[in-house]
Amino acid sequence: MKQTKTIALLNQKGGVNKTTAAIILATYLSNRGNKVGFVGADAQLHATGTLLKDEYVEYGLYDLISGTKMFDEVVVHINENLDFIPETLMLSTADILLSQKMGGEMYLAQLFDDLFSAKDYDYIIFDCPPAINKITSGIILYAQYFVIPVSPSKYSQKGLEILLEYLAQVFHISKKEQKKFFRVLKTFHNPNEIASQKISRYLDEKRFNMFHTYISKATEFDTLTFTNDVIIEAKPNHPVAKEYVLLMDEVLEWISDNN
Repeated sequence: MKQTKTIALLNQKGGVNKTTAAIILATYLSNRGNKVGFVGADAQLHATGTLLKDEYVEYGLYDLISGTKMFDEVVVHINENLDFIPETLMLSTADILLSQKMGGEMYLAQLFDDLFSAKDYDYIIFDCPPAINKITSGIILYAQYFVIPVSPSKYSQKGLEILLEYLAQVFHISKKEQKKFFRVLKTFHNPNEIASQKISRYLDEKRFNMFHTYISKATEFDTLTFTNDVIIEAKPNHPVAKEYVLLMDEVLEWISDNN
């Protein structure tokens, strides 16, 4: 059986382009012929709205956690290479459900292992909630690689600090070992703006492991969010779409180097 690679996108601060990056990664990988499973775990429903064009979905990740539905009853086949476990409105209560279980995060990690161990996926992508909770913790325990988007704001910076400290506690590993598995992505970046310059200096001073590619600010994102389009498909020649393609290639190179 092939070695499935599992990638989680997370930051406890919302509004950092986390879900957009997760959707683009899943889309890009599937378009290149990889079999991809994408788990929507953010109760804001952005991934579901984009991939399913706001079509109403009754069942999703919550129903797998509660044990009321089986994998084949909730998975949505976006195309021949991309399977999606959607978010639903009930997902906002899933953390309470996991808190009622002994070792809820371990339960969720084991659930993912049970769900995916027999599947033939090349990649599994997780869009985590913008919080450190049982769902995020379960994904952290299961996933192998972590992409952490950071926008030019002090709240995003603080979210990164808290998240990395939490990851270190979970895995009990050194900062040197962290660099193999955690990588920071600058989003909404404009090198000419003071806020972007400040976050860049901070990241350089802390010597976080960074992607060389950053994602620029672009007003077109507001329109694409409204129309639920994926920029690398809707506007492949747009500079930001090209940045995302460069980023995806860098993600693949990073993972390949650590296998």
